[in-house]
Amino acid sequence: MSYLGRSAKLSLKAQEKVSFLATAGQTSKTGLSYVPSFVEVYVNGILLTDTTDFTATNGNSVTFTVALALNDEVTVISLKTFTVADHYTKTEDDARFLGKAGGTMTGNLVLSAANSQVGIGTDNMQIFNSVGGSSGLVVTGVSSSTAILGNTLSNITIANGDGTANNTAALHFAREDTDGNPNYAGASIVSQFKETQVTGQYPKADLAFLTSTSANSAPSEKMRIDSSGHAIIPAGVTLGTAAGVYSAANTLDDYEEGTWTPSLGSISSSAPAGSFSHVGSYIKVGRAVHLTIYIQCNSLSSVGGGILSIDGIPFNATTADGYMPSGIPIVHSWDPARSPHGGLTFYTNNRLAFLTSNHDSGWNWEHTNTLNATTVFRCTMTYTAVS
Repeated sequence: MSYLGRSAKLSLKAQEKVSFLATAGQTSKTGLSYVPSFVEVYVNGILLTDTTDFTATNGNSVTFTVALALNDEVTVISLKTFTVADHYTKTEDDARFLGKAGGTMTGNLVLSAANSQVGIGTDNMQIFNSVGGSSGLVVTGVSSSTAILGNTLSNITIANGDGTANNTAALHFAREDTDGNPNYAGASIVSQFKETQVTGQYPKADLAFLTSTSANSAPSEKMRIDSSGHAIIPAGVTLGTAAGVYSAANTLDDYEEGTWTPSLGSISSSAPAGSFSHVGSYIKVGRAVHLTIYIQCNSLSSVGGGILSIDGIPFNATTADGYMPSGIPIVHSWDPARSPHGGLTFYTNNRLAFLTSNHDSGWNWEHTNTLNATTVFRCTMTYTAVS
């Protein structure tokens, strides 16, 4: 029986409505879409009774028990069903989704679409770095501070929540594998915290720079700035070339300062014997070696024999036989066989000897019998080392 009022079927449902004016004697309406038993039919504002006043069983048409009159106003409402168990309560929603005020996520945040972008503090993802483009991640903070040490807001922090000594925090630059998984790092910037974390203290740290030397080679450390500010670059620094161009001839790959012990020796016989004072130092820049030499004879028990040499050279020279540039010694109480021309140069790659000449005669090497008990040699010289 038809009646005026609200159907109980409206509970927990959404709806779709189709309205039309009937033709004289019309008994059905097709082209509908509904779920049987979840449909309401109104004629001139009066709700009809299902199965008594109409039949709606096939999901796409309604048949009226009594034929409609001309221009009867008919409304068919299809009720969309759902189950309460398939929907979240407010409490469940609050626990599952982050609100505008923020919160804590316990899982991964994944933006699966290609070229997805994330802006923190901004919706401007544009960047110009010689050409215009877009960034995958932009973090914008607003701070007028000019402090280097106290930079805040406009920054990104990578933190390690564990306080173990020598653990790390890093930024990795990687490529996605051809099959989409995993990402392989080609370069990294890694901070290593040198000591166990102490509450309320800044951690002592080094900063290491890693690159992959060749294909299928994991990144390895190429440079480190230690906690004292020393830049440690084992492969050296290439200077004076175009950006990105390596040249061995333009690479400074060694610097060293140290001491060495110069001693008197003999090239072809026994070395001088006695009491001697000797001091030596060197500075090596690349392959250039600068030597200082001081030898003093305190006493001689034997002058030895053969060509007089200075032994203990810290780095082998590239050229010998007197062809290497020489140093000019300052000597005291020495009786060379020839004068006034002379110098200290390499006899072999690791032994120095004294090469002298008279005005009108050739050059030759001085022998150990030129020494006295009070002879002193002082000299500085620079030469090219093998490596």
